[in-house]
Amino acid sequence: TKLSGPLGRFANTDIISSIVAGLIAATPIIMVGSIFLILFVLGSPSVGTSGQPLIGFLEPLADKFSIMNSLTMSMMSLYCAVSISYNYGAKKKMNTLTCALLGLATFIIFTVDGVNKAGEISVASFSANGLFVCILTSILSVRILKFFLDHNITIKMPESVPPNVGNAFGAILP
Repeated sequence: TKLSGPLGRFANTDIISSIVAGLIAATPIIMVGSIFLILFVLGSPSVGTSGQPLIGFLEPLADKFSIMNSLTMSMMSLYCAVSISYNYGAKKKMNTLTCALLGLATFIIFTVDGVNKAGEISVASFSANGLFVCILTSILSVRILKFFLDHNITIKMPESVPPNVGNAFGAILP
């Protein structure tokens, strides 16, 4: 049809294909988290009104299943921030490790509201709630890094410095 050509070109842009690849890369973690959620529901006596677990032998492990679910599903945006930034950096032929870490750091900076009286940070936006911000910060952080690198706005290290160290210092300004 008339829309398939333009939509196909849109889907193949570096930004959209990087977002898709980044979200797909996080899919195994999301699937594992979903399995632990199912196991928690089957083994927890607090689910439902009977006060009994659906599968009794899973009850001693219900708390561990809940923790595993939290470490996967509740941290989804963190994983996506790394994978989207990594994929976008690869599309732009940049150092992918630097891009991934910069994307993660940018996402955390934009989503953490501060520290409460107990010294804890709120991680509410690390789940699917922060996915839109994750996508924006992942793409923008790599774009800004690329702009700085393209315009030679970096900290230059002497030739005797190993390339990995030079790359790390090159990412400080952006």
